[in-house]
Amino acid sequence: MKSSFYSLYLEKEEKEYKAEKEFSLYEEGEEKNFFSYFPFSLTASQKDCILEMNMELLRKQRIYRFIEGDVGSGKTVIAFYLIYLTINRGKQAAFYGTD
Repeated sequence: MKSSFYSLYLEKEEKEYKAEKEFSLYEEGEEKNFFSYFPFSLTASQKDCILEMNMELLRKQRIYRFIEGDVGSGKTVIAFYLIYLTINRGKQAAFYGTD
């Protein structure tokens, strides 16, 4: 009996994952709209990071991304960009920052 519940669970998870794969967060040119409200220009590294993430988002797969950098290097603005994309598609996002 335990194995039948587990197989039902796995079947449900697979269906949900396939549905997620059909969902894309990114639409071309959207970053220009988001970043036009900022009073500063992005650095080359930030632009590279955004380009890489946009390419990952177009593949419609889950992404697990760790962004690292020095204090003041713009990690937060990159994270907020991803949150912006997620919320605009009716999905949920969370942001966790440390002290």
